[in-house]
Amino acid sequence: MPILNSLKNDDFKINHCDIIKKDFNIEIKIDYSQSLKTLEELGIMEIADEIIEISAIATKERQLFSQLNKMIDDWKTVKFELEEFRDSEVYILKGLQSIWDLLDEHIQKTMIISSSPYAKYFLDEALFWKSRLVKVQDILEEWSRVQRGWCYLWPIFSSPDIQTQLPEVF
Repeated sequence: MPILNSLKNDDFKINHCDIIKKDFNIEIKIDYSQSLKTLEELGIMEIADEIIEISAIATKERQLFSQLNKMIDDWKTVKFELEEFRDSEVYILKGLQSIWDLLDEHIQKTMIISSSPYAKYFLDEALFWKSRLVKVQDILEEWSRVQRGWCYLWPIFSSPDIQTQLPEVF
């Protein structure tokens, strides 16, 4: 019976039981200790289509929430690599393309997740994650801009001819 499959769906949580109670005034326990006869007496069969729909929504919510958590986990292993720029004794970021790709992909996914009607119960978390990703994007853009400028100017200011013409600051 589809109604039983829907009710035993692992994604069916307390908040989904609350929806049924609020909308249909039927109380279903999350531990599913109620017998089929008790559920039938409560009127479950009259709202079978709605329960099947709520169960499907619960599955979609879990899928989106899992995607969000996977993105968060992906960033736990991201490492920014440094390398010395020529013989300057200054280290610069390298290998940023994979980080840029991941960042762009995750910003897009987070925007899709947060615009989904199935993200209602974790929308704040999705929007918070999106704001963190955008902040990382802004910082990396600025860092890259400064780093490009510094790498461009370093050979000029490290030249012995130029150094002799520069005033002594300290």
